[in-house]
Amino acid sequence: MIKYKIFYIVIIVIIIIMIFIGCNKKDTNVSQQFQLTSCDLLIIDSFNNVSTQISDLDQTLYSIHDDDNGIRELGNLIIDSRLEGDTAKYKLFFSEYIGEYEQNNVFIRYIYSSDNIIWKEKIGNIINRPLEDPYVVLDDNIYYLFAEDKLEVPFRSIRRYHSFDCDVWVDDGIVLDINEGNYYENRDVSSPVVFIKDSLWLMFYEGRGEDWSGSINLATSSDGLNWIKNHKYNPLYKPGQIEMEWDFGSSVPDDIFIINDEYYLIYHALGQQNKWYIGILTSNNLYNWFKINTNPFISLMELMVSIRPAGHFLYYIMEKNYIKVIEIEEIYCE
Repeated sequence: MIKYKIFYIVIIVIIIIMIFIGCNKKDTNVSQQFQLTSCDLLIIDSFNNVSTQISDLDQTLYSIHDDDNGIRELGNLIIDSRLEGDTAKYKLFFSEYIGEYEQNNVFIRYIYSSDNIIWKEKIGNIINRPLEDPYVVLDDNIYYLFAEDKLEVPFRSIRRYHSFDCDVWVDDGIVLDINEGNYYENRDVSSPVVFIKDSLWLMFYEGRGEDWSGSINLATSSDGLNWIKNHKYNPLYKPGQIEMEWDFGSSVPDDIFIINDEYYLIYHALGQQNKWYIGILTSNNLYNWFKINTNPFISLMELMVSIRPAGHFLYYIMEKNYIKVIEIEEIYCE
């Protein structure tokens, strides 16, 4: 009888352990072992060289006009192919705060160019409401802008606007809010990166929980307005909690690019010595992501990428005062 009791106890313990592993598997899905592709290795090599290329001599696209102001977050680059030869074919969005940063004194702006070489400033804020960390997509000749809503502090949600000309913007309201029951995003959702694959809209965003650490999460939509969070996969990437890790504090999505049907998500992370670092996640299905770099590529707050036949361009913020760009060697994967 005692043997049978011991046997049943062992079985129960094994079941409990298996359940525990299953419940926690989602949080570690990007730390599982995976095989780096030849393209991954080329990207690692290319981005490792970025730290040696960035300098004060890089081309400055924009600089603040008042030393009391600062560039808060860099958005993304939009190329409007309808405007070939037009002065505003290229648009680079960003947020800038006025005076000392207080969260609700930050607004969206953009610079524009006809050739990606000579840039001009769009005078004034494009939207009067306090907003931060914009990401814009152009779909069916309509600009859709997603950003952190900063009117109320503390902030907690992502808001959407749309425009036909990047001049007059219509407020579509809050499209993503916190889930109070989710430990990884019950404080706020922020930093949207939006990507359209076929007819499916995907939003990668930062979620912050009780400990204020940020994880990368995913929501999907059929129309860009009504979003469903992918709780089956979220958090897509939650940083390690060991303080020796360079991304242990927070991980925030910056931009996404595609090479040979492989998806690459650039993110910035808060880690050692309270510094921001740049990392890259990779996926072949947009749901399961893996970190390709053991060490950070460079200490920067943000890094945006534009990959085009004309070259590969990286946009970044220097000292909260300048938006700069460098051209890197083309990443060619067979």
